[in-house]
Amino acid sequence: MQEPETDYLDAAHITVMQIHLTEPPGDILVFLTGQEEIDTSCEVLYERMKKLGPDVPELIILPVYGALPSEMQTRIFEPAPPGSRKVVIATNIAETSLTIDGIYYVVDPGFVKQKIYNPKSGMDSLVVTPISQAQAQQRAGKHTNTPSPPLDHNRNPHLQAEQGGLAQASATVSTPSEPFVTRCCPLPFPRSSAPTWPPPYCS
Repeated sequence: MQEPETDYLDAAHITVMQIHLTEPPGDILVFLTGQEEIDTSCEVLYERMKKLGPDVPELIILPVYGALPSEMQTRIFEPAPPGSRKVVIATNIAETSLTIDGIYYVVDPGFVKQKIYNPKSGMDSLVVTPISQAQAQQRAGKHTNTPSPPLDHNRNPHLQAEQGGLAQASATVSTPSEPFVTRCCPLPFPRSSAPTWPPPYCS
């Protein structure tokens, strides 16, 4: 089994370049975890294409994430000019909220940022976590109107094999439990069925 990539971001960049330079026509969709990774990837791919010079087909690099102005987001729906290819670099907003015509290749490192509740600190934080198998399948199916089955370039097959069958953190982990506990504790118990070990948060 292939080992997971140690630097999934660089692996995604290499994969995009390989597709653009060696694969048949068709646009590329890349899934990354957030704005910082997306902006970095756009800069890296722009510089790598610039070094190749004018003799290679144009690669139109288009980011999409929630904080991006709407006029920039709408550019991802414009078809690439003849002889060129576009790569859309997106967060998981592209999993369900967007349908982009012309996508033929999906590059999915297999990670997402998820809000996780830390009971020790009492705070939520965004943590990069492996996606679930269901998410991986949904991402792989984001190609549209393609003449033949697309390539799903997953750069972490080992990780997917180990983690892909598991769902993401459940709601009881990613959500503070105090509101639910507060509602449960005041419920009266009949004397005969009263619990013999009241939970500490109800004392």
